[in-house]
Amino acid sequence: SIATIPVTAITDANVEGDETLTLTLSPSVNYGINSASADITIKDLLFDAFRFEKFGTESLNTADDADFDFDGVPNLIEYAFGLDPTNQETPPFSLDVQASEGTSLVLTYDEDTTLDDIDYIVETSPSLSPASWTSVGVTINSGTITNGLETKTATIEMSDQARFIRIRINRTAP
Repeated sequence: SIATIPVTAITDANVEGDETLTLTLSPSVNYGINSASADITIKDLLFDAFRFEKFGTESLNTADDADFDFDGVPNLIEYAFGLDPTNQETPPFSLDVQASEGTSLVLTYDEDTTLDDIDYIVETSPSLSPASWTSVGVTINSGTITNGLETKTATIEMSDQARFIRIRINRTAP
């Protein structure tokens, strides 16, 4: 008979690059072994792999909300929108926001469909108060996907009061 030995990798928050695990079995008179060892590659979580690629083992200013290159854009935002967090020379980061016939505010942005470890959350607020942001009343429409980027439009209906719109990036649990 054949026995299968499951090996489960436990995720961690360490930025360390790929790791190789070698599982070696010792032969015994009680059983036979076709292959005495097997290699398994354990990969970092996507954002951790990005951090390792961009920063190596450097730990200063590499957190999600830190700004490694001091360009005003946090590392997690640079990750979500395909920017280089080590280079202030990266093309300026901006989003297209337009008023539609005076009745709506429309935000157009590209969402990277290959990044399954983050959520793009569009929120609106009548003020800039932290507690006032909500995704209620935001309509998201998906567009075309080109090279893993899906163009999306977020629309909010305007009222008599001021309205603000933003994209919040949230890391999802592994």
